[in-house]
Amino acid sequence: MSNTPYTDANREKLATAVVENMDLKDMIQALYEQELECYEQCEDTFQELWHNYYGESWQANLGTGDEVYWNDPDEGVCSGHAKFIGHMSYVDGISVIVKDGIKMQVFTKELS
Repeated sequence: MSNTPYTDANREKLATAVVENMDLKDMIQALYEQELECYEQCEDTFQELWHNYYGESWQANLGTGDEVYWNDPDEGVCSGHAKFIGHMSYVDGISVIVKDGIKMQVFTKELS
């Protein structure tokens, strides 16, 4: 086992050496696996990136019974999976969902 100091400079030096010795295909695969693992382990990251990549455009295509994730703006206290019921026809930007057996109105932008 090496006694090389575990410093920022040495970690960067090692990372550079590892990357320089990888071919492009292996580097892409490693990056893909790292990103996938992050999304599998961290729901907050998944939800944020889903919103970044798919934005609100997918929300217009929601259908009754679709599973959604509600991002509760109250510090995430009640965030979780729910069933989409529909968009409010008389109030723009409001949707109806059922979560834990409770029907509620939420801002559509809070859904992912």
